[in-house]
Amino acid sequence: MTRHTHRHSFSRLPRTVLIALSATIMVACSGSTPDAGANASVEGLVEMAKGDANAPHTLIEYASTTCGACGAYHTTMTETIDELVDAGKLRFVFRDFPRDSVDTAAFVLARCGGEETYFDILDDIYEHQQGLLAAARNSTVRGVLETIGERHNVSKDMFATCLDDETIRAQITASSNAGSNDGVTGTPTLFLDGRLLETPDGRSPESLRSLVDPDAATQ
Repeated sequence: MTRHTHRHSFSRLPRTVLIALSATIMVACSGSTPDAGANASVEGLVEMAKGDANAPHTLIEYASTTCGACGAYHTTMTETIDELVDAGKLRFVFRDFPRDSVDTAAFVLARCGGEETYFDILDDIYEHQQGLLAAARNSTVRGVLETIGERHNVSKDMFATCLDDETIRAQITASSNAGSNDGVTGTPTLFLDGRLLETPDGRSPESLRSLVDPDAATQ
């Protein structure tokens, strides 16, 4: 496996940007999104997904780890998404859509342990999103991510290796490119069965259930 010879450096985000990100609740973090097919064919795209590939519905989320709206969506919707996945009604695909170097490093950590731990690490990152944003202000992001990683058996040395791993970085780039191909400019952006979900569709447990399982939602 080919690796970079340099170490990843973390740039400090502007304070005003971080404050705006943490204050945003359930509103797209940036821009507007034109309709798109959400079926991007991108070389190197490695899907991180939950559920049966043959489930009747597929929800794709493009998200950032430093986006306050994404953190709010994750907190609000994960339980409902998992219920629908476990019931065999939904396949959930999460696509990394990094906004900055902090975001990229967080996604590297999530992918570092492989598919088995990806969503567990992602959950942990979102649970401690405010700490991650504070660390960005203090240039201590790496330490925060190392602590999260160690809770999921990703050692500091493993994380350091993953930061320099060209394959992991290519996977993140492919995920971001898929979003660009789908017209994504803000996060979180959702596609259900290839159709862009305009806000507020799919942004609440009730709304998502009504879209995926309308008969049960009306009972």
